[in-house]
Amino acid sequence: MHILSIIPLIKISFPSPQILDYFCSEEIEIGGIVQIPVGSRKLLGIVIAWVSLEQRKLEVKRSAFELKPIEEAVCRKAVISRRHLKLILWASQYYCSPLGLVARTLLPQIFSRPTKKFLQELRLYTIGCRQGENTKSTTHIYWATDGKSKTEFYENAIRDSLDDKKAVLFLIP
Repeated sequence: MHILSIIPLIKISFPSPQILDYFCSEEIEIGGIVQIPVGSRKLLGIVIAWVSLEQRKLEVKRSAFELKPIEEAVCRKAVISRRHLKLILWASQYYCSPLGLVARTLLPQIFSRPTKKFLQELRLYTIGCRQGENTKSTTHIYWATDGKSKTEFYENAIRDSLDDKKAVLFLIP
């Protein structure tokens, strides 16, 4: 048995806890996606940490609340990289914004209202690099005095990345 720390993909107002704990009999990687009960709803959540039950057995027995089980392990493999998890945690702290809201903002919109088809595809998803695949991300920084040429440069770089089925994070000050 494992205790999972999960960021639910929903806005939870402060000062309520932003990371919820659940238990699970399966081993799920950090960055994996699970379906969890939150109130009367079932939501997706991102696993950000896990520990075996033996390590926290006394804490669980002495706690004033009962741990709930996850509904389903949608994807046991890491879908969200550790680097993106660090970005979510940093942005939440820096902008003083709820973790779930930041995570939903940085993830594709389908994670907020997943369809059955999306969940089926996600269950089959395995992250990893194929042999010969370029694993390095590239950063495009362009310096120009006129705004039109900068805009065109970034539009082309983003379009090329999206055509290659790559993710794009575009930050504007």
